[in-house]
Amino acid sequence: MGPSSEGSRLEAGAEDFRLLVEQAAVGIFISTAEGEFVSVNSAGHRLLGYGPRELVGKQIHQVLPPGEQSHLAEALAHVLGGEVLTHEWTFLRKDGSFLRAEVTAQRLSSGFLMAIVHDIAQREAFERKIRESEARVRSILETAPDVIMTVDRKGTILFINRTTVPFTLEQVIGTCCLDYVPPDARPRVEAALETVFSTREIDEYEVLGPPGSTGRREWSSVRVGPLIDGDRVVAATLCATNVTRRKEADQAKARLEDQLRQAQKMQSIGQLAGGVAHDFNNLLTSILGFIELAQIDLPKDSDAAGLLDGAVQSVKRGAALSQQLLAFARKKLVRPELVTLNDVLRETTTMMRRLLGENLELVLSLAPDLGAVRVDVGSMEQVIMNLVINARDAISGPGRITLETQNVVLDAEYCRDHADIAPGEYVMLCVSDTGAGMTAETAARVFEPFFTTKPVGEGTGLGLAMCEGTVRQAGGAITVSSELGKGSSFRVYLPRTRELRAPTRTKPLPRTTVGGHETLLVVEDEQLILSLVTRALTALGYNVMTAADGAQALQIVTESAQPIHLLITDVVMPTIGGRELAARLATLRPNLRVLYTSGYAPNATQDGALEVGINFLQKPYTPTDLATRIREVLDRR
Repeated sequence: MGPSSEGSRLEAGAEDFRLLVEQAAVGIFISTAEGEFVSVNSAGHRLLGYGPRELVGKQIHQVLPPGEQSHLAEALAHVLGGEVLTHEWTFLRKDGSFLRAEVTAQRLSSGFLMAIVHDIAQREAFERKIRESEARVRSILETAPDVIMTVDRKGTILFINRTTVPFTLEQVIGTCCLDYVPPDARPRVEAALETVFSTREIDEYEVLGPPGSTGRREWSSVRVGPLIDGDRVVAATLCATNVTRRKEADQAKARLEDQLRQAQKMQSIGQLAGGVAHDFNNLLTSILGFIELAQIDLPKDSDAAGLLDGAVQSVKRGAALSQQLLAFARKKLVRPELVTLNDVLRETTTMMRRLLGENLELVLSLAPDLGAVRVDVGSMEQVIMNLVINARDAISGPGRITLETQNVVLDAEYCRDHADIAPGEYVMLCVSDTGAGMTAETAARVFEPFFTTKPVGEGTGLGLAMCEGTVRQAGGAITVSSELGKGSSFRVYLPRTRELRAPTRTKPLPRTTVGGHETLLVVEDEQLILSLVTRALTALGYNVMTAADGAQALQIVTESAQPIHLLITDVVMPTIGGRELAARLATLRPNLRVLYTSGYAPNATQDGALEVGINFLQKPYTPTDLATRIREVLDRR
C-alpha cells in the first residue's frame, strides 16, 4: 500500500472523528494553553446560546461569571500539569443566563486543552425532586399517628418514627421491640416476626397495650411486612395503628344489639304476660263474685263461710300476682299525678323502717330542690318498696340502705350506651345497699321475669320485672350496678316536669253499698262475668240490660226507647272496644254516664294512663266493689 492510500485513510479517519465530535450530545471545547477557544462543537454552542463558530477566538473567562473566573487560573494549571480535572462549573450564557454543568478537562498531546461539558440542570432538578420526596416521606413518617418501625429478626429496633413514642431516638434505637409490649402479647409478636422472615408473608394481629399514664389500656392493630434487599429479608417493618375507638365502638354496638335483643325478648314476654293477666283477671273477677254471692246465703260463723274467706284471700294473692304481670308488661292502668319523689319517700318511710328491722340502717339523702314528676303514686310506692325489700334481702346481718334523690341531666353520650332512654332532664332515685352484691351475669338478668336468686318458694321473680315495667310505663328507665362484696345500686330515672307545684292529692270517698232502680247497660264479652254482674245488680233493684259485645250494645240502644242511666263496659273487647262504644253512644244518648272496667291497659290508652275524671273499676272486682262504684258515678253531680 502506497503513501497516497495511507494518507487517504488518515484523512478519512480525521473526518470521521470530526463528525463524531460535531454530532456529540455533550459540549466539546478545545482551547489553547492560554484559554482561547480554537474549536467548539454544535452542542457546545447550543449550551451557551451562541451561533455556529461564534465562540472560536473567545477566551474561556468570557463565558464564566465573575465568581467562577477567580478559579480559572488554578484549574488551568492543574490541567496543564497533566491532571484530568472533573468539576462543576457555572457558565455565563450569551443571553446573560447561567448554565450549571459538569466539566471534565484534560491536556491533549498536541498541547491543546479539551473540555467535555455536561448540562446537569436536569440531573439537579431530578435530585431536588428526590430530596423533596424524601423530605415529604420523612415528614409523613415523623408526623404519622401510627407507630412505624423496622426491626431485625431478633426484634432489635433499627428505625422508629420519633413523634409516636415517649422516648428519644437514642433511647429506642437498638433496644428490643418486645420490651414495649405487655408480656401476654410477646408470643404473638415473636410469631409474627418469625412468619415474616421465614415466609415473607405479611402478618396482622391486634394487641392490648400496657396501661398508660391514666391507667387506660389501648388497642393497636399491628401489620408486619418484610423489607427485602435482593433475594433476602433484611428487616421487618411494623406499623401499629391505634384502634381503641373502633374497638370501643364495636363493643358499644354489641352492647346496643344485646340491649335490642333483650328489649325484643322482654316485649314478647310482656305481650304474653299481658294477655295471660287479662284472662286471669277475668277469671278472678268471676271467682270473687260467685264467692261473695255464696257468702250472702251462709251464716258468717259457719265452716263453709270460713273456707270461702280462705278462698277470697287466695284470689286476692292471685290478683296481686296479676298486677305484677301487668306492671311488667306495661299494661297496668294508672292514674298519673304531679308529685315529688321526696314526698313519696317521706310518706313510706315508716313502713320501710318497719320492714327493715333493727339491724339495718335506713338513710335518706333527698335533694332539697328536687323537680316534680308525673307518676301513678301507688305504683311508684310499690316500686320503692320492692327495691328496698330487694336490698334488705341482699344483706345478711347489720347493714345500711340509702335512698338518694337528685336532679340529673342525661346527655347523648350516656344515652348511646343505654338505648332505652332519651337525653333530657330527669329525677333520679338511687336505692343502694351494703349487701353481698351480684356478678355481672346476674346483674344482666335481674329485670327478667321469673328470674330470682332466692330459694324456691321465697320469691316469684316478678318484683324487679314489675319495677322496670312500671318505670318504663312512666317514660323512665331503671339501671343496676353491682360488685360482689360491695353491694348494689338501683337507679330510677323519671322524666322531670317543669311544673312548679304538685296539687293536693284527694282522698277517696268512703265506700257505700246501696242499690237503686236505674237502668244499666252492661257490656262484657266474658259470659261468666256478664251472668254474675246481671245477677248481682238485679238483686240490688237495678233494671239491667246486657250485651255480649259493642255491636250488640249499639243495636240495643238504637232500638230501645227507654232511658239508660249508666253504661258499664269492658274496655278491651273484640271489634268495638269500650272507648269506641262510649263515643258512639254519646251521639245517641248525650247524657249517658259511663263506667269502664278492665283487667289491663289496652293499646288505645297511651301508657295505660287514665284521663282525668274518667270512671273506672279495675278487675278483678267483687259485686260489692261494683255496686259501690255504680252509686258513686250515678250520685255524682
